[in-house]
Amino acid sequence: MVWQEFPLSSSGFDNWPPEDEQVIEELCAIAESYVARRRHHVSLLLWSGGNELQGSLDGRKMGQASPSVWTIR
Repeated sequence: MVWQEFPLSSSGFDNWPPEDEQVIEELCAIAESYVARRRHHVSLLLWSGGNELQGSLDGRKMGQASPSVWTIR
């Protein structure tokens, strides 16, 4: 089984997903391309938006306790 990730990762300083509208639009196009090219692989189990992105347990952007949730529109 394969866990396919989109190209998002932690910089070590900023562990939060991008919030800039232009960057989000670019990532959406990249995600659509990934899905179109890989959707027929029988071993594909799930898609992930970057398993290194996380925030604090109280919802702040800084921290290392809780994975952040990022959705593609």
